[in-house]
Amino acid sequence: MSLIVKAEKVKKSFRLGKTEVRALRGVDLEIAENEFTVIAGPSGSGKTTLLNLVGLIDGLSSGNLFFDGNMVGRLPERKLVDIRRRSIGFVFQNFNLVATQSAYENVEFPLLLMRVGAKKCREMVERYLKRVGLWERRRHKPAQLSGGEQQRVAIARALIKQPKLIIADEPSANLDSQNTREVMELMETLNREQGITFIVASHDPIVIKAARRVVQMRDGLIDDNVAENNNGEENDRKNGN
Repeated sequence: MSLIVKAEKVKKSFRLGKTEVRALRGVDLEIAENEFTVIAGPSGSGKTTLLNLVGLIDGLSSGNLFFDGNMVGRLPERKLVDIRRRSIGFVFQNFNLVATQSAYENVEFPLLLMRVGAKKCREMVERYLKRVGLWERRRHKPAQLSGGEQQRVAIARALIKQPKLIIADEPSANLDSQNTREVMELMETLNREQGITFIVASHDPIVIKAARRVVQMRDGLIDDNVAENNNGEENDRKNGN
């Protein structure tokens, strides 16, 4: 199976006042197409930093990063913007919806950036809002939607580009347990039925339970022993042990 993401000895440092913070200290990671991976770990472990690098939002300090078979760690920003726009969807913990726009307009926005024609826009927005169960709420603005509904709008917005990869950073942070389960069930279904690759950062047990693979981070590194234990527990559950 082809790799969608490959990180080799990736490091990321930044300055906080006079202090140098080593957020990532040499991460090796491979994510294959169609995987549903949760990056788990406590606050400060490097989860979000890793997602920002994989999503081509931030640049790495050293190491190599590949996306869809191409080295991207040293590409100029204009090329990274094009890859993000066409191939990567983002779901954020604070939803990041435009407050003055309806659910329909929020989902439509990426297509406008891609200069998709009006007819195709209408067809695609309808398809994806129906896919997340919110077509009847299309005229509502974010303040008129529940947290779970807002997150589903955000998922539809990420999906509408038909990306190779969706990155979700703490998607349950502002949701209660029931809404978290519903959002994760939706993501699982999309992964299984449409083959979309998901990388999700979270320390929420409900989110971690939904994963097909768990990568545990601690102190800017991947903790291989914990990751192997999690995979072993998952295999035991599947085998009825």
